Amino acid sequence: PLYQKDIADIKPDPSRQHQRISLPDDQKRAIGYLSGVAPNRWGYSSTENIESSRRKGFWSSLTSKKANDEEALARRSHPLFAPACIELIEKMVSTELYSYLRDSLSLVYHTKFEVGVNERLPTNDWLIVINSEHQNVDRAVNEASKCLRNIRFSPHMLNSAKRSVQHFHDTESTNDGYWINVLRGIQDDSIPEKNVEAISQYKDVISGITLDDIKEMWKSFLISDKDVYTCVGVSGGDE
Repeated sequence: PLYQKDIADIKPDPSRQHQRISLPDDQKRAIGYLSGVAPNRWGYSSTENIESSRRKGFWSSLTSKKANDEEALARRSHPLFAPACIELIEKMVSTELYSYLRDSLSLVYHTKFEVGVNERLPTNDWLIVINSEHQNVDRAVNEASKCLRNIRFSPHMLNSAKRSVQHFHDTESTNDGYWINVLRGIQDDSIPEKNVEAISQYKDVISGITLDDIKEMWKSFLISDKDVYTCVGVSGGDE
């Protein structure tokens, strides 16, 4: 089977939406996590039947409401359209969070936004990791949640993300390990979109992504107060 339905249907426990964990340690450490639902790496929505989504190429809302010209339809029908958008979103959100939490508020040592690598499950998750101090970690988690809800993607952010993604691809393309990771599952019949021809066009797909594409894809990330789950872990020192 494409996925185990009993696993895909697991629902988060609302009573554990916000957790705090204290651990004994000889050093003071603090880390924060925020997580929520995201589309899988091929753009399939957790609210749609995956086979129905596959037949449409991508979500119908993206191919009918916003893509009114042949160029947009062709772009959004490419197998790597969703993976490319998601990778650019990772870069843009990570940069925005780092700039806001570290450069503007001085609350964190480091922070990063990541989307899970699920390709076969009909859902996915996004995750923010925050490295901070005891006295700052709770505020940093709260501010990160606000930053997500208030983020405004701009042409400058998109162009910067494209340069970063393309530079990483160019740099790592001589690394065997990189290609092993990229080609993982390419012979899996449950991921028909993943093929050598599509992967060879990845840079062109990245270059063609527009701001409207990013904004539409971002709508599929659940980031409201009721959808975001958090966990703060601290160790060492008195609480």
